[in-house]
Amino acid sequence: MMKKDDVDATGNSNTIPGRISDKINALGTSLHLTEEIMYATEYIYKKAKVSGLVRGRGTYVVLAAAAYIACKQTGVAKTMTDFTSILHIGRRELARNYRLLIGKLSLTIPTNDPFVLLDKLANNCEVREQTRRQANILMNYSLRNDFHLGKNPMSIAGSALYIACETTSDRRSQKVIAQAAGITSVTLANRVKDLKKLLCNSGNNNKDLSKDINRTSLISSFNGLGSLN
Repeated sequence: MMKKDDVDATGNSNTIPGRISDKINALGTSLHLTEEIMYATEYIYKKAKVSGLVRGRGTYVVLAAAAYIACKQTGVAKTMTDFTSILHIGRRELARNYRLLIGKLSLTIPTNDPFVLLDKLANNCEVREQTRRQANILMNYSLRNDFHLGKNPMSIAGSALYIACETTSDRRSQKVIAQAAGITSVTLANRVKDLKKLLCNSGNNNKDLSKDINRTSLISSFNGLGSLN
């Protein structure tokens, strides 16, 4: 476990490039980050330091926030849970510094490809290939019906994967999927409920969906998925 750096009250402790470079390398090793992401992390951190955003904050958590931003900018599907669990830092602290850097440095975060997020989530949950295919069908249907608008992308991926797991008897608990997706169990439960309602209300009357799910008979199995209430 890497040790969190002392709070930089004066700014002087961060003037030695070697120390920051070592911290970035250690962070990159722990999170299995590419050189591209580590370079981007260093660039974001330097901008933060020049802007006076490091003073009074822990160097370590600012670097973590910079790395999290770099992952998002380069399309690497690392969740906030990946960072907090591996680096042993608080979720609120990381989120606060993430928002600070985004806002003060005017950084932009591209929209993540939902299918990339779903694929990563499926890998983390170690589901079968049949479940993976079913989840992709559900994700595609969700996007076609604008179900994702205004919602956390990982919650959409989580709900698609959870329902796919149920329909293929590849059981995973909501807690397991929520943790892997970096969201709360309550958020996942709400998205699952909403997606089931969408599918139940339109599935039987939708030829495209009926064709997509013909082999696994998703809609006809909804009675066994649990209550929608």
